Order: sequence, then structure tokens, then C-alpha cells
Amino acid sequence: VLYINGIRVKSGTCNIGNTLSTATYILIGSETDYPGCTFGGNIGALLGNTSVLTDAEIFNNFTAQRSIYGI
Repeated sequence: VLYINGIRVKSGTCNIGNTLSTATYILIGSETDYPGCTFGGNIGALLGNTSVLTDAEIFNNFTAQRSIYGI
């Protein structure tokens, strides 16, 4: 699920067969099938969780941290 400023904007599935607990690496902003297509912006924060969060929990996390980035 993709959230922008705490709001869900897109969701989908990936059929690579791995989970984060079995992956040897994690790509952020790039894909192995399209190495020329990379993320061209800035990432202010990357949060990992040990459980699935609700949309409200995601928004609460965003709201709690937004002042750090002047949003």
C-alpha cells in the first residue's frame, strides 16, 4: 500500500514469492526488472513495523512526525 502524507493512494500485490523475512535485500525506489527506472526524489522517513497497521494508525504516525519535515 502506498501512502502519501498519511493518506492511502494506491494498493496492489507483488508476486515475487518472497516475504520481507526471507528476502536477501529490499529495493526502495527501484525495480530489478527496470534498472533504469529509479526514484528521483527524497525520502524523509522509512518506518518498518512488525504488524499490519490500519489506515488510522498510518495517519496517526504521519501526524506525529509531520512537524519534523515542516508539513
